[in-house]
Amino acid sequence: MTRPLALSALALLALTACDSGVADKDLFDTGDDTADDTADTADTEAIDADGDGIPAEEDCDDADPAVGGDEVPYDGVDNDCDPGTPDDDLDGDGWTLAEDCDDADPAVGGPEVPYDGVDNDCDPDTPDDDLDGDGYDGDADCDDRDPEAWTDGSYTGVLRAADVPGFCDSYCARAVVGDVRIEQLAASDLDDLRCITTVTGDFALRYSGSVTDITGLGQLSAVGGNLELFEVDGLTDLTGLEALAELGGSLLLGCYESDTRNNYFYCTGGNARLASVAALGSLGAIGEHLYVYDNDALVDFTGLDNVTAVGGSVWLHGNAGLTSVAGLGAVASVGGELDLYDNDALASLAGLSGLGTLDGGLSVVGNDALVDLSGLEGLTRIPGPLEVEGNDVLVDLSGLDHVTAIEGLVTVVNNDALVDFTGLDSVTEIEGGLLVGCTDEGTYYYCDGGNPALETLAGLGALDRIGGPLYLYDNDALVDVTALHGLSTLAGSLYVTRNSALASADAQALADAIGSVGGTVTVRENGP
Repeated sequence: MTRPLALSALALLALTACDSGVADKDLFDTGDDTADDTADTADTEAIDADGDGIPAEEDCDDADPAVGGDEVPYDGVDNDCDPGTPDDDLDGDGWTLAEDCDDADPAVGGPEVPYDGVDNDCDPDTPDDDLDGDGYDGDADCDDRDPEAWTDGSYTGVLRAADVPGFCDSYCARAVVGDVRIEQLAASDLDDLRCITTVTGDFALRYSGSVTDITGLGQLSAVGGNLELFEVDGLTDLTGLEALAELGGSLLLGCYESDTRNNYFYCTGGNARLASVAALGSLGAIGEHLYVYDNDALVDFTGLDNVTAVGGSVWLHGNAGLTSVAGLGAVASVGGELDLYDNDALASLAGLSGLGTLDGGLSVVGNDALVDLSGLEGLTRIPGPLEVEGNDVLVDLSGLDHVTAIEGLVTVVNNDALVDFTGLDSVTEIEGGLLVGCTDEGTYYYCDGGNPALETLAGLGALDRIGGPLYLYDNDALVDVTALHGLSTLAGSLYVTRNSALASADAQALADAIGSVGGTVTVRENGP
């Protein structure tokens, strides 16, 4: 009896264990209850394939550990896989964090913008107005970046060297109603004149060898009178005059007009180092004269290429280094004389090819490198005297081929290489007389040295009338004067004298061939 009781207790214990609420692993329990067994799977864990700590359902790219979750500003990564979400420039004002002092406020950022009333750079010490700190706001300041200038104005009178220091203090622009006459300026530059915009009278800088820089004239756009540079020996170029577009008077380089004698010029000393006038490119015309005297470093006129007219004379004297007149090609008219004197290196006049009108005489004197006058083909008349004297290598007058009339005295003397008058083939009339071997001294003719290589008067064959005298004097190689046998009228006297190679009979034949002689006839001391 004892054994059945023991089994019942064991069965009770087993039943109690099954009902304890702890899941067992009974191989025979297949019911759908809360207990686990070996056929159940473990609870499913959250998926994070890229291991970036963000569950797949929250990760926009669970294959890339670099992205996922919310956008993180300024890290350079598109965390939320949405290019429309800003990583930088969060306020959308166009400035990134590195440039934006407040990336949460679209009203500011970047450098300060003057005059907009906004503290763009979040720095109250950066001025928004009165940028130069001179006490004048931008709307009242003509230059809000220059603390020394805030107003415009004018000056009436004569501005002299003593007035130069501080002349432009407080001025952005200042017009001179009167003249600028600066002599013996001790400064090396003209920076104190930086505000001058116009001068109604003359602008003259004289006897100022210490001046090496005129860039201070950068605002000067118009001079109503003359522009004069006289003995400014430290100056090498005219840099600073690029804005000069109007010149009502003369351009005088090495000359100046007397202050007390109107239209009287002193030319006694040039600008020893002046090598270039290239800065004058804005100049379109010269109202009166172009005088260039004794500027030994000047080689040409490049810079005057836009000058189309000179209202008065062109006078080029004693410029030892001048090799050409390049730069004057646009000059179509000269309202006075064209004088070329003692320019020892001048070899060509080709730069004057545009010249069509000359309202005065033509003088070509002492230019030792000049072979002919090529470049003057545009001239059809010379309304004044023609002077050709002392040009050592001048062979003929080629270049004057289209001239038909000369309305003054023609003087041809002391040209050592001149062989004939080729170039004057179209001239039919000389109004004032023809002197070959003599010069006009005003009240008399001076005859002392002819043209030693002149063999013939070829080139004068079209000449019909001479309105004054005809002198043929001391031309030792002259053998042929038949070119003048067609001359119908000689209003003055005829002198054929001391031409040692000219047969006396040929000299007399010329006298006999001229249709009418209005004065005396002298034929003597010629060849046998």
